[in-house]
Amino acid sequence: MVDCLRAGQVCAAEFSTLEIIDLHDRTIGKLFNTAKNKHQQQFQASGKAINDKVRLYGRIGQALIHTKQNGGDPFASIKAVMPWHTFAASVTEAQTLERPASGLAYKNLRFVS
Repeated sequence: MVDCLRAGQVCAAEFSTLEIIDLHDRTIGKLFNTAKNKHQQQFQASGKAINDKVRLYGRIGQALIHTKQNGGDPFASIKAVMPWHTFAASVTEAQTLERPASGLAYKNLRFVS
């Protein structure tokens, strides 16, 4: 009888451990899903600004290529697309839109709350 009682305690302890591990896994999974959703929402919110910057730098790049081929002034070609102070501000804004390179996912832990 004493052996059965001890076996029952061991069995109950194993069951409790499994419940704790399961609870831990669900909690961590929920945290990472929340972080993933926050990241996706932030990316979608900044998507328009990112696309605008890509189009802008495409236009500036084309102007610079044309200027290089014709031996002109590269700064004048940028000014032809937009005023210099606007260009400088767009560079600063582009830096705020930057995302970490792949493989640096640990930086996205800021989304875990």
